[in-house]
Amino acid sequence: MIARTIDGALRARVLVLALASLLLVVGTWTALRMPVDVFPDLTAPAVTVVTDARGMSPLEVEQLVTFPIEASLNGAAGVRRVRSLSSIGLSVVTVEFRWGEDLLVARQTVNERLQLARSALPPELGPP
Repeated sequence: MIARTIDGALRARVLVLALASLLLVVGTWTALRMPVDVFPDLTAPAVTVVTDARGMSPLEVEQLVTFPIEASLNGAAGVRRVRSLSSIGLSVVTVEFRWGEDLLVARQTVNERLQLARSALPPELGPP
């Protein structure tokens, strides 16, 4: 069977070269038109809220600042995950949104939720 295929290809050299050339041209054309990203962005859209709470211990920051902010952001539309870090005088809350979420819409959502949480935050924090 292989011998017959090789024999047929040798007899029809021009046809084999024409098909190989056609495949080469079509393959090159397809490869150039493909939207391939070598290093795709694997980070979900995220918004980080950093709050300066000078003079507070990490426990106070967590209870008085971080927890109210987390609670207000948890139920927002498109939120996938809320992570936080509380340290001496500093609260960092990171809100991850679903893939494909517009970052400007995400920032607006976080801003609106922060305005709602403002009444639960200590007054010495000042405006957000």
